[in-house]
Order: sequence, then C-alpha cells, then structure tokens
Amino acid sequence: MASILPFIKKSGIVFDDDATRIVGEAFDAACKELHDKGQPTIVYEVIAKRIIDAASNGERDPVQLRNVGLAGVLRGSSQVHFCAHLSGTEPRLPRNGVGVGVGE
Repeated sequence: MASILPFIKKSGIVFDDDATRIVGEAFDAACKELHDKGQPTIVYEVIAKRIIDAASNGERDPVQLRNVGLAGVLRGSSQVHFCAHLSGTEPRLPRNGVGVGVGE
C-alpha cells in the first residue's frame, strides 16, 4: 500500500505527530476503498493532495478526510452508489444522457 508521507514531504506542509497519523489513516482508508490494485500514481497523488489540503485547513476527522480524498475519484458504474454516499447526493445521468455520474 502507498504511504502518504512522501506526499506530505513534497507538499512542504508540516504536521504534528497526531495530524500525521490521522492523514495517514485517511489515506490508507482511501487506498483500501480503491482496493489498492495498481492505480496510476496520479490517483494516489490527487487523493493525497486533497487529504493534505483539508488537513492543513484544520480537518482532523479521518473519515471526512478519506471522503475528501476520494471525492470525484470513484466514478465507475459499480461505484456510483459509494460516491453518492460520500457526497450526500443521489446518482443521476449527466445532461447528455451518456454514462453515469454523481451530481453532474
């Protein structure tokens, strides 16, 4: 499983030990939701950046941080229900009627 530590280092943001542990838990949980099966590096970077940004703005709830990290990442039709659950919106077809999205 990927670690958030290299992404924190790259961001230049410094967290205390407790915050580092919390963002690590959130990132690990997000990776687990993706089933951690060879996702492209950019997927992990986006998730990590979103979690780090939210944590740097004071968020410390690991579930909320995980949800922020995953927002918009899980778009496959088998995962639409999960996305809807995270975002609090109901899944619906985009205006053009092609594909499935959440809140599009």
